[in-house]
Amino acid sequence: MKNKNQLTEEEISIFCMQAAYLLKAGVPLYDGLSAGMSDMKNKRIQQVFSSVGESIMMQNTLEKSLRDTDCFPEYVCSMVGLGEASGRLEDVFLSLSSYYDKEKRIKNSLKQAVTYPAALFFIMSLVVSVLVFKVLPMFARIFAQLGGSVSSAAESMMNFGKAAGIFALVIILAVMAAAVFVIIYGKSEKGKVKLEKTAIKMPFIRDIVSKSSAVRFASAMSLALSSGSCLDEAMTMASDVMENSVVREKINAVKNDIYSGISFGALLEKVGVFPAMFSRMAGIGMKTGNLDEAMKRLSGIYADELEDSVSSLIGAVEPILVGIIALVVGMILVSVLLPLTGVMAAIG
Repeated sequence: MKNKNQLTEEEISIFCMQAAYLLKAGVPLYDGLSAGMSDMKNKRIQQVFSSVGESIMMQNTLEKSLRDTDCFPEYVCSMVGLGEASGRLEDVFLSLSSYYDKEKRIKNSLKQAVTYPAALFFIMSLVVSVLVFKVLPMFARIFAQLGGSVSSAAESMMNFGKAAGIFALVIILAVMAAAVFVIIYGKSEKGKVKLEKTAIKMPFIRDIVSKSSAVRFASAMSLALSSGSCLDEAMTMASDVMENSVVREKINAVKNDIYSGISFGALLEKVGVFPAMFSRMAGIGMKTGNLDEAMKRLSGIYADELEDSVSSLIGAVEPILVGIIALVVGMILVSVLLPLTGVMAAIG
């Protein structure tokens, strides 16, 4: 679980890239970390990096120095420990920087998929509210001033427009209330698990969850295997970085059955979490002894596919919501303009 002190994906990526450059240049980490980040505006990052540098100066390992800050996820600490043990710390830092940069892109894409429809719903509620509670009463006063009263047909038309606007507003507010409930409910452990189980079954969301899980799993596996981890350790690390608990359980099931005689690709396909092509390609990589390279390529492929899926979802939602706005606004305006035309014709 992410604690409140933990650095963001972007901050972790910056740290890992900085550390990799220092190692490549032959600069001691204890000296370069604090000095190299002194020009950063984020004081919290400066403090974290200085703490790591001071801890290294006290003869602590880099892994322990990172753990002591309580600002890095377990995955980063474990991978840095592997890098220290294998002598490939520079490669590990570069891979971690790439991994967390990809994580940032995934989360930004998912946030975009949620915030864009939410913003449209908010705008829709504002437009309908103004029309129902400001525009319609204003036209009612205009009718009264122009004709003294309106005909029963005109009054019915206006009442219809008002009813349509109120109905649409109630639906919009109900959807927004449901979204707030889901957010609050998802903060509890029980609610989070239930929502994750529901998400993995919903047609459109399932595709996004599947591809985002594939990117995380492939990136973690590639990084762990290329850093010298055995398959069991790599699977454990990959499981730990999964945010969806259902996916995490299924990966653990694959890890438990990995020596059962069933091929790696068949096990991944059996759990039904990842895309079929992903499972087949992973199985081929396992058979050829190039699983780390296969996973690296798959993470790139499905990162692009994830962005395309999110863009497609937003592209599908946008015209639907815009169409609903146009329909509701059009009904309200017609209910006002037609009676107004009749009154103006009668006066003329």
